[in-house]
Amino acid sequence: MSDNAQSQLPRIAFKMATGTGKTVVMGCLILYHYFNQQEYRNDPRFADYFLIIAPGITIKNRLGVLFVNKKTTAIQDQGDYYKERDLVPRTMLQRLYNLNSRLIITNYHSFELRALQGNNCQYLI
Repeated sequence: MSDNAQSQLPRIAFKMATGTGKTVVMGCLILYHYFNQQEYRNDPRFADYFLIIAPGITIKNRLGVLFVNKKTTAIQDQGDYYKERDLVPRTMLQRLYNLNSRLIITNYHSFELRALQGNNCQYLI
């Protein structure tokens, strides 16, 4: 990637101790950018899409609470931090329904080279 392209790709990283609310902070940062991007569409300070890279599969699965749960029953609302932790006023929840299409949560293993074998040939992807 060129230096210019890297400077246009904002990244946010933070280090917090266990149990201090890292996932809630991630949710708040996503909401900040998501709502500001809706309001100020031409402002490059706010992100359109969100990529979260987890260190492993377990943590990746735990971060699933950052996806908006579109179900309406109380039991199904569990696991959606935006509703569960009241990060968004109830009157604005309908504005979140497009967030899932703009959020990718993966682990770093998905970026590693993988070998495919077939017909005695080996390919790196």
